[in-house]
Amino acid sequence: CPPARGAGGSAVVYHAGEATHRLRPAVAQAFDTLMAHAGQSVQVYPALDEGCGAALLRWGRPDEVVERAQAHAAELRRRGVRTIVTSSPACYRALAVDYPRLVPDWDFEVLHTAEYLLRLMEEGALTLQPIYPRRLAYHDPCYLGRYLGVYDAPRRLIAACAGAGWVELEPSREETPCCGAGEGLGYIHEETFRRLGAWRVQEAIEQGAEALVTASPSCADFLQVEDGLPVLDVMELVAYCILPGEDSDEAEL
Repeated sequence: CPPARGAGGSAVVYHAGEATHRLRPAVAQAFDTLMAHAGQSVQVYPALDEGCGAALLRWGRPDEVVERAQAHAAELRRRGVRTIVTSSPACYRALAVDYPRLVPDWDFEVLHTAEYLLRLMEEGALTLQPIYPRRLAYHDPCYLGRYLGVYDAPRRLIAACAGAGWVELEPSREETPCCGAGEGLGYIHEETFRRLGAWRVQEAIEQGAEALVTASPSCADFLQVEDGLPVLDVMELVAYCILPGEDSDEAEL
């Protein structure tokens, strides 16, 4: 397959996000693999990928983000971009909710990678095989679920991949407890907040899950606990179920 990403020529740009690069680089690699497999050309824009300003916005410092957002809008428009696809729920909220308030002409479509993959699946560009061998459960990231209402896209992808079935955790959707990484506080008071991730993993084990799927690099980090369950980003799961054995380590997944 030809390279999936380049500097220009596509109306779609992929934003992995700083947390993805730092905590879960395999997610960006899986996205590249999937785009190549689906024959999709996706732009890269390093300046956006280096930081969307989500943390500054949450900490009440929007003035420090306005100039950055304006520069991003001008460059994306110059490149002919219409859709931004991101792996980071925190950046999704910044780009979809906050940027339009800061930049009046910010009119880009913003999607999480799960939504974009579901679109490609519905269009026939991706065909998933229900071959994942462990019983799956899904953890809703706070930003993606409670704040942005994206619940169904990850579940539909999981259902298409789950060879051994999957379980809807209780509580779930808008009642899902935080994994502990929320607002970055987990990395400031790490010992305390990592207990939240361990409790969520224990809930999954008690409800019969054999592997845990999420859609946030920070959630994946906090759900990866000693003597816990294998943890996958939904992007890694989809790559496994399209290209089994080629880009996934079956022993780990």
